[in-house]
Amino acid sequence: MPTAAEIAEQLKEAPLFSGLSRPQLRALAGLVKEMECRVGRVLCRQGEPGRRYFIVVEGALRVTRVDAAGRVLAVRQLQPGDGFGETSLLLGDVRDATVECIRDSRLLYIEREDFDRVLEADPRIERRLRMRPDVAERRRYPRFAWLEEGELPVK
Repeated sequence: MPTAAEIAEQLKEAPLFSGLSRPQLRALAGLVKEMECRVGRVLCRQGEPGRRYFIVVEGALRVTRVDAAGRVLAVRQLQPGDGFGETSLLLGDVRDATVECIRDSRLLYIEREDFDRVLEADPRIERRLRMRPDVAERRRYPRFAWLEEGELPVK
């Protein structure tokens, strides 16, 4: 397992965490876990609940998505420094894609529950996250069961 300082540096390279200060990165680093992934292992499947955000340290992963017609579409390939699972971490959404190891890989990950505790302890972290625009907008509004996907409540 890398040291806390090494983990903080790896977190800084992930776009989501690139705006955090050193102390904020160190606070997150203490919660990060490491895992290895062999070729062919599926880390997450589209439609399944997600509770972790991952950062690729070594290796490569393929991201695919099944469209409405049932076709499997290649979305992208993840390399060291890339992260995935942002909507699961920040919104509690199900996985919107399937991620499979295409080379033996090493990843860091943080559990949603741990991340939520850090945000409660230091709410300034959320303001410094570099969220995708769609995720940032959805975090600003409450989620109601009666809303359709993509709908937002009107103030």
